[in-house]
Amino acid sequence: MALEFFTRGGPVMWPLLLCSIVALAVGIERSFFLRRVHVDGEKLMRAVNACLARGNPAEAKGICEATPGPVAKVLAAALAQPELPKSEIRDSVRRRSG
Repeated sequence: MALEFFTRGGPVMWPLLLCSIVALAVGIERSFFLRRVHVDGEKLMRAVNACLARGNPAEAKGICEATPGPVAKVLAAALAQPELPKSEIRDSVRRRSG
């Protein structure tokens, strides 16, 4: 039945089939990518806060750099130069996230 609809659709059906296959492949790839970079934000923040409480911002930055995902990268940018004023840290984070 489905093959009959496909053949009745004519030559336009082949590009539609190709686009459907490509869309499915992209969706599957994005799903794998998002699973790989998913990070437990609360766990990351607990680890970073523990390092900062011990007075070790370099270790906190190292944890962020070793963690995959955009949240960790933005947090690492914020921890890169803790001596800067908050406005400059904010600018650095915006550059990193944008």
